[in-house]
Amino acid sequence: MAVETVAIMSPGDMGHSVGRALRESGLDVV
Repeated sequence: MAVETVAIMSPGDMGHSVGRALRESGLDVV
């Protein structure tokens, strides 16, 4: 089972950067 969607539980400066990197690598971010 491959991970396709990731949830960011603590948005902020670091969460924003991590979310952007995950989206750029092809994952869906919630």
